[in-house]
Amino acid sequence: MKRVAETVMTVIGMILFGILVLGSLLFHFIFANSEQLKASGSFTFEENIPGFSEEQVMDFMSGGALFIAAAAAVCTVLGLVSLLLLKSRPGASAVLSIVAGAAGIIFTAMIGFVGGVLYIAAGIMILVKSKRASASLHKEAGLQ
Repeated sequence: MKRVAETVMTVIGMILFGILVLGSLLFHFIFANSEQLKASGSFTFEENIPGFSEEQVMDFMSGGALFIAAAAAVCTVLGLVSLLLLKSRPGASAVLSIVAGAAGIIFTAMIGFVGGVLYIAAGIMILVKSKRASASLHKEAGLQ
């Protein structure tokens, strides 16, 4: 059975999560080097939040960017594994794709929404096609 649409959607989702990994890592390294950022004068801390220093806020943003990069990297790898399992074990591939999409949406704080939706849609399409193929095989064998 040809699964071109599912493959294309999974690959596009992997590309989007890969871009998110690179962007988050870039964001992390910008905020990790906050001394250089402050020295250039391009960052102004306009919010006066009592109890938090500028360094604490920048450390928090740097850590958040690193967490999002790690989550997006995991989703990229799960998408690749799902793609590799597509021909041999479509059911496992579908479940893995749906789980990766949901995790991508949740753990990237909705930044990876489009990639996650593509993964979920591909997983649902795989399930529907494999159920349809299974039903037609049962019908041909006279089991229904």
